[in-house]
Amino acid sequence: KKIIIAGDFNSNTIWDNLPRKVNHSEVVRLLEDKKIYSAYHKFFNQMQGKEEHKTLFMYRHKNKPYHIDYCFISADLVKKVSDVKVGNYEEWTEHSDHSPLIVTFKL
Repeated sequence: KKIIIAGDFNSNTIWDNLPRKVNHSEVVRLLEDKKIYSAYHKFFNQMQGKEEHKTLFMYRHKNKPYHIDYCFISADLVKKVSDVKVGNYEEWTEHSDHSPLIVTFKL
């Protein structure tokens, strides 16, 4: 069914204990119930909240890194992901406090 949901979610499992109506882990579970997965986490075989690559540097400070940008994709697209990259801090900090999450598909 080729579903792509991408953007700044301002969310990560590290904040699941904050008072919110729905936490990050619940959203991920709801999406996975619909067979929609994080391209980054599938490609790098990483757990939510344990991301090696960060997509946000709060107030552009290198010592405040978080992973809060996602590209969720339907199961039919998971095997079509050929590459996932996250822009590095040094290259992107002059443009934004976010680094781009780039997902490449082989169609």
